[in-house]
Amino acid sequence: MADNYFTVIGFGSLLSEKDAKRTCPNLKDFRYGYVENYARVFSKVDSNLKDYDREHIANWAFFPMTDHKTLVTIFEIPEEEYIPFVAREMDYHLKSIPYVNLETGIEGQGIACCAFQSNDDFVEYLKNNPIQSDLYIKRYGEKYRGSIWRDDILPCNKYLSFVLSIAHGISAEYIHNILDEGYLADRTTKLREYLQSHYTDLPIINELDFLENYLFKTA
Repeated sequence: MADNYFTVIGFGSLLSEKDAKRTCPNLKDFRYGYVENYARVFSKVDSNLKDYDREHIANWAFFPMTDHKTLVTIFEIPEEEYIPFVAREMDYHLKSIPYVNLETGIEGQGIACCAFQSNDDFVEYLKNNPIQSDLYIKRYGEKYRGSIWRDDILPCNKYLSFVLSIAHGISAEYIHNILDEGYLADRTTKLREYLQSHYTDLPIINELDFLENYLFKTA
């Protein structure tokens, strides 16, 4: 934290400044960067859904992976907006990781939404983080009682479509990075491989008229 601001690293819907400002309207210095030795994994149950009795319910998180470079956004949020940020991301492992500013090369540390290795790890984490624990109970309530972190779920189509559209609006480099530095919950299957085989059958995803231009070519 510098002065009374926290540095946040965005990688999913937080690639969008507009979306980030829904939670943190007074954020400042929105910029682009990258983190090394981290990838994205679709292994967290989406807390905003109403129907959980299906496969396509996963959101993204960072997880450590050697020889990977994930493009991100970086921004500062005032101290008074930290709790709303935690409320938005209450089921992630919120921890500080290093980043590099894409334009200047300046290094720093920022809070990132990281994955847990297992749901048991998540449960233990909540015991030591009462704010997130209370927010988690309020968010999920009675609508979902299963594991939050799983290895048997697929990306939520609406969420993935939103993130791909944001990346498409930034640059070709960002959308290729999402395809090649993102994995399914098995942490083995790359997003590019998954979409090359299935995108025409996925509702919402198959409406992205730009996607095919990226899927079958490399950056």
